[in-house]
Amino acid sequence: MVGFELLSAAFLLSFACAQILVPPGNVSSGYVEPSGPQALSFSVSDNARQISWFFTPNGFAVVEGDIIYGTIEDFNRAVINITYNSESDLNTAGTSANTTAPARRRSIIPPAPHAVKRANSVFPGSSALWPDGNILYRYADQETEDALSLYTDAAANAWQEAVPCLNFTKLPNGVGGSDPIVTVYANVPNQGYCLASLGFSPFGTIMSLDTGGGCGVPELIHEWGHILGLYHEQKRPDSFAKNPFQCQNLIDYPFGILTAEADANCCGKEPNYGCCGWACQFTPQFDLYNVQDPVNGEYDLDSIMLYRNDAFAKPGTLTLLNGPNTFINPQQLSAGDINRIKALYGCPPDKPQPPKCPKGCDPTNYQNKCSFPTAPVCIYPSPSTPNPRAACACRAGYKATTSGIPDNDTTKQWRLPAPEGNFRVWVAEDVACDTLCDKPSGTESCREVAELPAECLRN
Repeated sequence: MVGFELLSAAFLLSFACAQILVPPGNVSSGYVEPSGPQALSFSVSDNARQISWFFTPNGFAVVEGDIIYGTIEDFNRAVINITYNSESDLNTAGTSANTTAPARRRSIIPPAPHAVKRANSVFPGSSALWPDGNILYRYADQETEDALSLYTDAAANAWQEAVPCLNFTKLPNGVGGSDPIVTVYANVPNQGYCLASLGFSPFGTIMSLDTGGGCGVPELIHEWGHILGLYHEQKRPDSFAKNPFQCQNLIDYPFGILTAEADANCCGKEPNYGCCGWACQFTPQFDLYNVQDPVNGEYDLDSIMLYRNDAFAKPGTLTLLNGPNTFINPQQLSAGDINRIKALYGCPPDKPQPPKCPKGCDPTNYQNKCSFPTAPVCIYPSPSTPNPRAACACRAGYKATTSGIPDNDTTKQWRLPAPEGNFRVWVAEDVACDTLCDKPSGTESCREVAELPAECLRN
């Protein structure tokens, strides 16, 4: 691939259900000074950003636990606090057994604080958005397609069904060139690596996926989220308030230094937001923008882009306190995920859906199953309406609410804007009306029961 863009990998580390099956132990911390394609996503006001990193067996430099910066050589040229023994060191993996590898210095001096906060996706109008919402993808070869297409295609379909203005098109298998296409590669098996580029690149983007079963449909919905331009939810500046981070529960805490020093400089505390090791996965992100992303929305505990609560945690502990996903990754798109992508890509408003009106009854004598004696008659709520719909009428002041039928279950009971008023409750056949309304008399009676639109007065 020509001109590596900032890449991202959705492998959340936990011991309950790891997506990284073999936790890397060579995590370092420091600063990068980005240039070229990487600058779009890494830029900060002092042109340097504090991160953590490690290297994968297949030659990628992974920053902040789940983002592939590019090749090891690309990354080593961007790191500020690193020294090289020779030019050839740029290509080394930096393992402790390699005495010629670059000597890393752990840095815990945080960058200057920034007043403007970063949103959790690329920004509207960004060049990292796919033109016209058209995403082209292919598999590197037939063997890769056979191993990965079942889940990868299903995840793409989940996005397309949720956001109809997107268009995922699978092309013939192949590699090479610098076309704006997502190429899906097979990664090292049984390591749990599920990697994806962040956003669109005119030079081409990639997915690199574990063929050993570590990348299921939910994980790949997450990966396609990165391809579309979404960051991780727990990196939002408001995450500490909405989803408290427990730094002391990280597997590498206190990062090889004194606990007091780690607490002060490595866990993302104000005013400097410094981070070390795996803590960089949870500390706030910043950028140069003057306003927050207008499509940012509220913090989304249900987002497919949010880490599970035990991500990077010591056994039996949690790193995030809120959210529904403690021992399993998020399983499906949230409304927030869908709305964010719709806003980013300028999707047209959803077409109004016709109301779901309950089935009517037959007002002909003995041709209905209205519940006698509590809803004894099937009548037209609005006889003057063209093609009127009949329903079983509750006796005045009563509703069908029980432990199994809530006030808002419009498949069983409802109110209507009928000419006589909307205070009467109507029910489906075989549903009894033997519960007294909260206010059983007058024009304001039974208002706790959900009201359907006027369209449900007619067939």
